[in-house]
Amino acid sequence: MPVISIIVPIYNVEKYLPRCLDSVLAQTFTDFECILVDDGSPDNCPAICDEYASRDNRIIVIHQENKGVAIARDRGLKKAQGEFVHFVDSDDWIESDALELLYKKQQETDSDLVLGGFYRIYKQYSETYIYPEISNNVLPILYYLSGPSCMWGKLYRKSLFENYLLVEANTAEDLTCNVQIFSKIRVEKLQKIDSIIYNYDCTSYGITSQRKYNYKSYSEDPCIKCYLWVEQYLRKAGQYYLVKDIWLNYVVNMGVIPYIKYNYRNLTKNDIDFFNKNYYREFIKSKYRKKILIRDRIMMFVFCFSIALGKIYCSILYFGRYILAKKVSK
Repeated sequence: MPVISIIVPIYNVEKYLPRCLDSVLAQTFTDFECILVDDGSPDNCPAICDEYASRDNRIIVIHQENKGVAIARDRGLKKAQGEFVHFVDSDDWIESDALELLYKKQQETDSDLVLGGFYRIYKQYSETYIYPEISNNVLPILYYLSGPSCMWGKLYRKSLFENYLLVEANTAEDLTCNVQIFSKIRVEKLQKIDSIIYNYDCTSYGITSQRKYNYKSYSEDPCIKCYLWVEQYLRKAGQYYLVKDIWLNYVVNMGVIPYIKYNYRNLTKNDIDFFNKNYYREFIKSKYRKKILIRDRIMMFVFCFSIALGKIYCSILYFGRYILAKKVSK
């Protein structure tokens, strides 16, 4: 039995997949299996998966019809034999000592979950993210919501996924899974390392990085659906009011603002009324209100005053950004 199961959901990333798989095979910690879940990829990914599996018997390939990243990860979990699980997105890559460092920390502390640092990589620059210190009195779900919601860059004890509820989505699906993990884990079983072990490629457009436009209502957006599901879960778990302010910050900046920017042409009064009543009105009273950008604060004010004026504001804003981008590119 391998100690660690690496799970890689794959869809339409043939340009990046070899880089990802090469980083897995370069690990200094070698007692692992790598489960590649080809989610009906229409490009050359299925052949790439099979070719790598023929090279190394630690690689296991699952081919399935396209069902979305959440189901792909779940399929990998059901196949996994390791005591611990590590997720990698197929357009990203891991440092050669990633598994070694995560597992070493787990062994030293007998933890159920270890978080690693990572790089966010953009076209012109990169950012470093190291999780903040964990104190004995921190509520795990609060600690989680203050950091990235991703499933990658972590080492999970596989038993944490027993009886978790699968929410089918291609956007924000990490959140619905992780919130269940972090809501039940004990603080002393949560650890982190300060080393960079993961490279998050923000320049690619892989399986988890695409968000569609032109929804007729917020109720059609899978990202918003996930946030509503998480809110209901937190309320049922009796943890919503313990994390309310930081949750409002999360939803406004990761859900409401992006939805409006992406869909402002189709935005309705019902959308704005829903966002304002349930999230934004409370958010601007919280200690996190300064987290919203000035241009987004203005945008929300204008939309609350008039849908028509809000659409004009967004049109001007994005036309200006388009012109600026063209000048920079020359």
